[in-house]
Amino acid sequence: MPEGHCTNTTAELPNDIPEDHPKFIAAWSIEEQKKPETKSRAKLGTIAAGCKTYLKSGSYRDLTDSYRPVIRRHVEAIRDTRGKAPVTGLRAYHINADLDPLTPAVARSRLKAWKKLCGFWTGQGMIPDDVSRAAVGKKMPKTEGHKEWTRSEVALFRNYWPIDTPQRHALELLQWRGARCVDAVSLGPGMIDRNGLLTFRQQKTKVIAHIPWTCPALGLE
Repeated sequence: MPEGHCTNTTAELPNDIPEDHPKFIAAWSIEEQKKPETKSRAKLGTIAAGCKTYLKSGSYRDLTDSYRPVIRRHVEAIRDTRGKAPVTGLRAYHINADLDPLTPAVARSRLKAWKKLCGFWTGQGMIPDDVSRAAVGKKMPKTEGHKEWTRSEVALFRNYWPIDTPQRHALELLQWRGARCVDAVSLGPGMIDRNGLLTFRQQKTKVIAHIPWTCPALGLE
């Protein structure tokens, strides 16, 4: 196999959920583990070298745990498809060409990755101007959004899934605790103190959340 060659996975990743959704991240992680580990030497001054530098930077490490794999996936795709081109020759129409074959949702995430890269490269003096500002993303199709379940639908779900099943656990956790999906998947018994208070740091806002678990909602002091 030639040096630097990357074998792309043929598995289908979920396309009906956001790319920072825990299910998408889990599916992506599984596929990434299937790829053979390869060593490649990016030529100095190329987009590939710029991608490598970014992924080792504090700017990348400062991203949230849920958002970091999303950006990495797109940065690696940019590296694999555009990596040989000189970073100083990058123009907005190159970014638009990269977005063109993608679905609107994926194109929006890819453009965010381009913006992260170009912002970093500009700050490091690798390119004179942030050309991603002139790139044009794709409009998301109008939808009615996620349909809110009715009480009868919730009752139907509860009747179908017994209390000791993961599906029922997930429903009750989301229904009664109000945590975001990205936070709900990481909740565990170790986050509940001796007073029965569930405490965790929210990934999106970095704010500490306090939720009564077995203690009364009032008079926690």
